[in-house]
Formats: sequence, C-alpha cells, structure tokens
Amino acid sequence: MSGELRIPEGWVPPGPVPEKPRVKPEPQPPTTTLGMLGHGLKRLALVVGGISSGAIALSLALVFLADADASSTLPVVFYVTGVLVACGGLWSLSGHEWVPESGYDQFEKEGWVSDAFVYFGIGLTIIAIGAAFELLL
Repeated sequence: MSGELRIPEGWVPPGPVPEKPRVKPEPQPPTTTLGMLGHGLKRLALVVGGISSGAIALSLALVFLADADASSTLPVVFYVTGVLVACGGLWSLSGHEWVPESGYDQFEKEGWVSDAFVYFGIGLTIIAIGAAFELLL
C-alpha cells in the first residue's frame, strides 16, 4: 500500500484539458409574415433611434454652443436630417455611373429601388418625429 502513495519518478502531471469550442447557433430568419413585419419594424426602430439620437445631440450642441432657441432648433434639425436621409435614397438610385457591358441584373435593380424606398421611409419617419416635436414644444 505504501507504493500506491509514492509518485513514480518519470511522472509528469497532465496539462490543462482543452475546452471544446462552443458553437453558437445562428439565428434563424422569421418564417411567418407577422414575424417578418416584427423583425422589420425592430430594425426600423433601431435605425430611426440611432439617427434621432444623433439629431438630438446636434440640436443640444446648437442650443448650448450657439445659444439658439430649443423649441425651433430641434424640429428644424429633424427636418433637415430627414430630408438628407430621403435624398440619400434618391442619390443611391442615380449614383451608378459605371455600367457593365452586359447591363445590370434585374435583382440588382430591384435591390436599389427597395433601398431607395427604405431610405425614403426612414426620412419621412424622422420628418414626422420633427413635426411631433414642433407640435409638442
């Protein structure tokens, strides 16, 4: 029994056991129409929220640094931001100057038109937020 308690001379403790990498399952796209609408509205809210927070920060900077009136500055900044986003959608339609010899695929054209509608919708949403601020302030 005393031999069981002794460590053999050539024995080396084992190294750390490598961990198996955890495979994170990829999120599946929504399969129902209601799920797709919810996913699209969530993305719209995130984009509009990000752009609106930038517009609010710009408005606050103008109010504090330029000593402007907050009740008129906030809606005007939202109007200008919304118009710039909507014009960005129109610019994305007309900004394709280089045309390959074979022309563009129908899928590419449909993507451009879809992007333009999305930009225009986001711009109108931001303008509507500016109008709500003008009514409330």
